[in-house]
Amino acid sequence: MTKVTKEMTTRRLPGRGRQWRASANRAHPVQVLRMAILLSYCSILCNYKAIEMPSHQTYGGSWKFLTFIDLVIQAVFFGICVLTDLSSLLTRGSGNQEQERQLKKLISLRDWMLAVLAFPVGVFVVAVFWIIYAYDREMIYPKLLDNFIPGWLNHGMHTTVLPFILIEMRTSHHQYPSRGSGLTAICTFSVGYILWVCWVHHVTGMWVYPFLEHIGPGARIIFFGSTTILMNFLYLLGEVLNNYIWDTQKSCAFGSAAFWQYESLKSRVQSYIDGIKADWLDSIRSQKEGDFRKEINKRWNNLSDGQRTQIHSLRVMEISHLNSNTLKVSKEKIRCMDGRSTSEAIVVATAKQQAQRSNRWGQRHKQR
Repeated sequence: MTKVTKEMTTRRLPGRGRQWRASANRAHPVQVLRMAILLSYCSILCNYKAIEMPSHQTYGGSWKFLTFIDLVIQAVFFGICVLTDLSSLLTRGSGNQEQERQLKKLISLRDWMLAVLAFPVGVFVVAVFWIIYAYDREMIYPKLLDNFIPGWLNHGMHTTVLPFILIEMRTSHHQYPSRGSGLTAICTFSVGYILWVCWVHHVTGMWVYPFLEHIGPGARIIFFGSTTILMNFLYLLGEVLNNYIWDTQKSCAFGSAAFWQYESLKSRVQSYIDGIKADWLDSIRSQKEGDFRKEINKRWNNLSDGQRTQIHSLRVMEISHLNSNTLKVSKEKIRCMDGRSTSEAIVVATAKQQAQRSNRWGQRHKQR
């Protein structure tokens, strides 16, 4: 039974080649996830366009908002991803060079769009929106909009963009363009949108975002320049993140080099701190010793002549007592010298000489 089932599953039936190829080229979970993300963006765009807001009726409509432009970019990008997945499923195993060449173009377009538009613009929208919202929501998203835009739609436009793009970057490798061309493209997009916002203000007399009304011309120029720099930084961040995720050898080498630099710097800092600590302890120790000597000299100078004479006499009595004890020990050793060996006699003689020296030293102190 097992043999027959195996033959039936592996045998290619005549006239059913396409069905057999389709069953072999089944969609992966990543491809299904991309399709789900694309459908979610389509749903968000449809619900957003269905809302009747006064700002949608003015000059520029929804296209003057970077959030809406970002939604379109994300939807187009994931649409290209789904189209690439379908093309890879259809061309797998066909051997058609023309189809493979078209598939490579789609993959290049997908990678370029992620690097230049999807990642930097998406992260910029999420980060800047929530930072300004946390500071003062009236400057970017007034409470009046809660009557038109539901909460889930707001998070769909300003929150889920970031996890979706990070999932795409983590599940699929993307080839970044050259850094010069990528930075040029993102600068062109940033400057183009800034000029578009200024043109809308020139035509309507109102700024697209309310906080631009509360700052001066110089502050606006600084803000626009800062946003362009931030866009370039986010492009570089995406490139570094992509290389870190997929280029394991470089990431491991970078990690080991960073760890080595950290350990080297740590050892240098530790040795420097130890040197400073040792110098500080030495200075304190020498200072304490000097202070102790100064204190002794000060107290000695404050004593009277009688007190000094009394201290000298006590010192002489102490020395005499020590010498008398030493002499008693020497006499006992001399009494026990008879009948002992030569080495013991030498020891006793040496002790006797030391006792005599001690007596002489004590007599000198008594005479003084």
